[in-house]
Amino acid sequence: MLLTLRRPAVAAAIAALFVAACGEGRSVPTTFDPIETQSDIAAFQVAFIAPAAGSFVGLGYAMDNALLAAGGVTLRLPSAMLMEGPERPMARERERISSVLSGAEEPAALPITARGKTFVWDANTDVYVESERIGAPASGVRFILYTMDPVDEDLPALPLVEVGYADLTQTSGGSTTSAAVQVVGAGGTTLMQYDATVGGTSDAPAFSIVGFAGTSVNRVNFTLNFGYNLVNQNIVSTWDTELPARGLSSRVQLSFTNTTFTMGAVLQRDLRKIEMLGTLGFDTGGTITVRVGNRLFATMDFPADPLLLPTILNAQGAPLTADEEDTLLDIFDWFSGAFDAPGALLDPIYVLLGFN
Repeated sequence: MLLTLRRPAVAAAIAALFVAACGEGRSVPTTFDPIETQSDIAAFQVAFIAPAAGSFVGLGYAMDNALLAAGGVTLRLPSAMLMEGPERPMARERERISSVLSGAEEPAALPITARGKTFVWDANTDVYVESERIGAPASGVRFILYTMDPVDEDLPALPLVEVGYADLTQTSGGSTTSAAVQVVGAGGTTLMQYDATVGGTSDAPAFSIVGFAGTSVNRVNFTLNFGYNLVNQNIVSTWDTELPARGLSSRVQLSFTNTTFTMGAVLQRDLRKIEMLGTLGFDTGGTITVRVGNRLFATMDFPADPLLLPTILNAQGAPLTADEEDTLLDIFDWFSGAFDAPGALLDPIYVLLGFN
């Protein structure tokens, strides 16, 4: 998936709802309902499964490469940090980061030759190329989206079938650069839209993203804060999603070092709340605790081998039912989307943000 900016208003609303409900004598549910929880996860996922949205995520890196070829600069720092850990890429690029965010160096502009251009896929070279098609924003670019290959998810299926387009635009102000993204389906409906800003300080640069995916009752609002500290050599990411029509929200907070990551996550609908918290080593595994309604419900012990499933036991140390175990794995998979969100949302626009 995809797929945080903190939302104090949402948090305050949830807190107010909790207080009001308790005042009315309603108790926080402490039983685990696999069927309802599975339906909540499915409701979240609907917003991100439209063909155009999937194509945008799958081809994001290719879009950025097309802008690089048109004259952009190269520094995909957030992706490098997630792949290599914080220390090496930050040390390698510290001078450029400091120059951009201190204002000593202007953020990279969208290449002049690319502005107003529509890019289409060249099936012979497997890259995006400029075309003569019209319709792109004058201050940005348009990328045509296609049905994706079910086997190689980074390439369109052949023969090419268009499923929509993505418009990318850039705005700059001082040392702060922003990019706007709009993903439109074949029927002309906006399926995803967000604004991304890079800022912070030279020692602690950060990305902020605010937007939505889906339509009507399936619309999910999302926010992302992704930041890194050049002094402490760590990464902090917070990914929030909210489905107003269902009264459903989730938050995943991640903190990375070179050897471990710590996750704190909550899925909440009305008063029903499921939390996962723990620290896992990249080479050692670890334990995630699961709480339902503020009570310990289960533990998930992850082995060092990431290809193996965790051992899941209830609070009394006994196995869960098959439905309960499957549901916890689905929740963890949804929360794990927070790992993918920075890449999914930033891959197409590194050139536009000046941090390629």
